[in-house]
Amino acid sequence: MTELKELYPVGEQPPLGYVPPKMHAWLVRPERFGEPMKAWQVEVIDTPEPADDEVLVYVMAAGVNYNNVWAGLGIPVDVIGARNKAGEPERFHIGGSDASGIVYQVGKDVTHLKVGDEVAIHCGTWSRDCPWVQSGEDPMYSPTFRIWGYETNWGSFAQFTRVQAHQCLPRPQHLTWEQSAAYMLVGATAYRMLYGWAEHALREDDVVLIWGGAGGLGSMAIQIVKAAGGKAVAVVSEDDKFEYCQNLGAVGCINRKNFDHWGMLPHWKDTVGYNQWLKGVRGFGKAIWDVLGERRSPRIVFEHPGETTIPTSIFVCDTGGAVVICAGTTGYNATVDLRYLWMRQKRLQGSHFANDQQAKGFNDLVLAGKADPCMSRAFTWDELPYSHQLMYENKHPFGNMAILIGAPDFGLGKKIAEPAGLTTIEPTAEIREREDFYRAPLHPVDEQKPAEAAAVEDTRLVRELMHFGVISCSQGTPVDEVAQRMTDYHVHAIVVTDADGYAVGVVSQTDIVLARQGRSAAEMAGILAGAIMSTNVVTCAPEATISDAITLMTRNRIHRLVVVDARSGKPWPVGVLSMTDIITYGMRSAPLSGPAMSMSPAALAADIYEPMAPEPNLAELGIIEDTTLVADVMHQGVVTSPTGASVMDAARQMLEHGIHAVVVVADDGRAVGVVSQTDVVLARQGRTVEQAADLKVGDIMTPSLVSCTSDRKLSEAITLMTRNRVHRLVVVEDQAGKLMPVGILSMTDVIRQFFSRN
Repeated sequence: MTELKELYPVGEQPPLGYVPPKMHAWLVRPERFGEPMKAWQVEVIDTPEPADDEVLVYVMAAGVNYNNVWAGLGIPVDVIGARNKAGEPERFHIGGSDASGIVYQVGKDVTHLKVGDEVAIHCGTWSRDCPWVQSGEDPMYSPTFRIWGYETNWGSFAQFTRVQAHQCLPRPQHLTWEQSAAYMLVGATAYRMLYGWAEHALREDDVVLIWGGAGGLGSMAIQIVKAAGGKAVAVVSEDDKFEYCQNLGAVGCINRKNFDHWGMLPHWKDTVGYNQWLKGVRGFGKAIWDVLGERRSPRIVFEHPGETTIPTSIFVCDTGGAVVICAGTTGYNATVDLRYLWMRQKRLQGSHFANDQQAKGFNDLVLAGKADPCMSRAFTWDELPYSHQLMYENKHPFGNMAILIGAPDFGLGKKIAEPAGLTTIEPTAEIREREDFYRAPLHPVDEQKPAEAAAVEDTRLVRELMHFGVISCSQGTPVDEVAQRMTDYHVHAIVVTDADGYAVGVVSQTDIVLARQGRSAAEMAGILAGAIMSTNVVTCAPEATISDAITLMTRNRIHRLVVVDARSGKPWPVGVLSMTDIITYGMRSAPLSGPAMSMSPAALAADIYEPMAPEPNLAELGIIEDTTLVADVMHQGVVTSPTGASVMDAARQMLEHGIHAVVVVADDGRAVGVVSQTDVVLARQGRTVEQAADLKVGDIMTPSLVSCTSDRKLSEAITLMTRNRVHRLVVVEDQAGKLMPVGILSMTDVIRQFFSRN
């Protein structure tokens, strides 16, 4: 008789139905949040017990998804802290939201599964006791919905995983264990995106534009569209991905690097930038027609990049079509020209994973051999952190990845031959070239363009106006040191460089403030710049034109660009171009003179309001209680401008005071709007010097002033700033029914409060 063990080595399978009391698991703890190679470590822990509606599965293999890169970083959500607040006691996280395995224990209420069943597991969980679920409505809308292995604990990165019984689906017997673990999360997500919205459900002959066609999500979507008889057009980043996508069933591909209009929309006031964007997006639309060999627009746009691509997706989507999005891999602040949305009755639809029926729908395609897992690489148990590090560094291969957990070797688990229908498709015949210039169905911008606004481009070069030198830090710099550096140098953001000095990211004041939320001082002290930095650094070359630089800044809603020398093939930071530089030096042809022109370089480069108090000592981290009010942190006094003042006067005020914006006030002193440096620069675009000189502050101001009162909680003010992507709030006071400006709250003020001594 085989002796039963308390703990089995990884790769040694216990007797069927025997659950040892201990198990090996890869897990994260809060004290080691960071990059995957640091965060994920093996520990021996107690094996969990399944609830009445749950099963315990011996994991043979697990899938690799980006959600557990986030879990390891502790950003954007501290999943351990969130569960602890909800009452769960475990101070660790076992990740893994895809798996294949064998049922070893069954809860007493489970009737459709038995010990020994081989299953593939989907990651959607919800409470069976939820009234919404009990009513038969889509459980994806239930307040109890959670992603297993990310928002819940006990994922697939352990010898045993605890899952709700409804998550288990039959494992395809023509696949290996690792292949069976690679496809469900991305496949079911893609299936809901294409079939989950009745009016815009995938139909035969539909044209579907698929972003990231060679990725895990895109590769599933291509196959789903092919199985439905649709026409998938894949967008990829390299020509060498064309054949891969076409073999999956795409009718053709587009290399996004052939276009340069990506990012947030240029402001509609920026006629030069907007017209440049229109030219780029129409060219992209023509590329879709070229792939299809006919002038058809996509009825469905399969989205997940988000910030950089949404403007294009909305534009090229067919009238009455839908853009369906499930992520924001390039950022979350997407911009939309609403005219193209409402006047052509298009739909922007969010989508998140899938319900049981949709997960089964995709699994049925795999069982029938109509969809392949597209597993490009599998890893051993010991390589689990490395597999996620590759994903973190964006060095992972095409398709999907998996990790051996209980399976002792690669290639096991396949019991039957591949279905006859599982074949690859050869690349399509030569795609017919067309000379037709792509035209959107509607061009409201052209129709509404003022007659006098000629598209005057500023052909001066960035190197003529930029200031040289960059304030930087390494990825391993503690965040409190980064905050100190911002305070010392009076800047809003710091460039993050690698060991060789190349730019790899940027940390802003907003990043630091958001990282501070929900963390104690001790927890914050362990956070490094690399964990919170944004990797999509907006850069330009010294040889770029000022018009191009302005468009980049307005499209991305930023005040400065990192100027890089990329002759080595990597971004070497050499300087910064700010809106202040453009206003100071770039508008000399306009009537701008006086004290502002004699300001020191330090003042010209200032990114913040001048401090109202001595610089804080940031050596110790303070804790911000929820009771902190705006009045406790704000500084008194506001720089204002009347509506009738000239734009040049407003620009001069900004330079004199070292600020980015002035509050616009009516004759009675109440706040009615704001004029920013960006507004001033855009007012000059497309206008002659004389036309710009005649403009008044009231002509260009933004009337939607982002403000708050001094009795608001600081946390509420931070939410207002981050939601509106602004660095400061105007603090107003109701005086006889009029909102009178009395002070300013800036991110700099918040940083000082967060990192000052108690």
